[in-house]
Amino acid sequence: TFIQVPLWFFIPESPRWLISKGKQEEAKKLITKIAKTNGKKLILDNVDLLAGGDDSGQPAQPIGFTDLFRESDIRKYTIVLILCWPITTLGYFGLGLSMAQLGDNAFVSFILGALVEIPGYLLCTFLIDVWGRKPFFVSTLTFTGVSCIIAGFLETGVIRTTLALIGKLFAAGNFSVIYMYSAEIYPTVIRNTAVGTFSNVARIGGISAPIIALYLPKYQKQLPMLIMGGSSLIGGLSAFLLPETLGIKLPETIQEVKEMKNNTKALCSCVCAQKEED
Repeated sequence: TFIQVPLWFFIPESPRWLISKGKQEEAKKLITKIAKTNGKKLILDNVDLLAGGDDSGQPAQPIGFTDLFRESDIRKYTIVLILCWPITTLGYFGLGLSMAQLGDNAFVSFILGALVEIPGYLLCTFLIDVWGRKPFFVSTLTFTGVSCIIAGFLETGVIRTTLALIGKLFAAGNFSVIYMYSAEIYPTVIRNTAVGTFSNVARIGGISAPIIALYLPKYQKQLPMLIMGGSSLIGGLSAFLLPETLGIKLPETIQEVKEMKNNTKALCSCVCAQKEED
């Protein structure tokens, strides 16, 4: 972590964020520098840079943590994601820690648990830009839940281990998409606040994972899988309330977030309604 500190002096601020905060001169200097780096000449001396959806030319009003709950639509998305983030981390880390206890050979089970993440990440790579963020997220959470619940009722053996591995595969998928999906839902001025809040809440699942996966089996062998499966199933069902972000630009204002609910698509469809209109 300490090695990353010098990056503070080399990585520039986001021009979009600077504009949203009314820092015109800083944004102009940065955009001009970017253009020069790309071999382009850009003069912005007499140009007013406006945030998306803003025609007033006035700096945006300060927005903070409380704005995650101010508007009804955004409040709904925030509550759902506050629920889904700990569930996602609990399933991902909990299943990883449980692997050594699911099969007859702890080493083989642990290795398989690590390898099975690869197809989970590949599913995310190939499906989210075709099928959509929402259906992929809902499906992976749901399949994780179903696999773990069924495995929880089975005795130790090949079938139980296989179902747990399937759950881990889908858990890797939803873990890989939740950061990007959450960031795409919120506008520029509050995006970092939102993702930072969810990331902090997610630690609840990470902290709970060792307790549930390693200590509960001493008292009730089926309980860890049932807890992880049941919570994933709840998360998958609640994620139906989230908007689809495929095919739309990153929101820059609260109003653009509220309009996201119009970007709907059937779970079995590979194209957003908005794209079909285009």
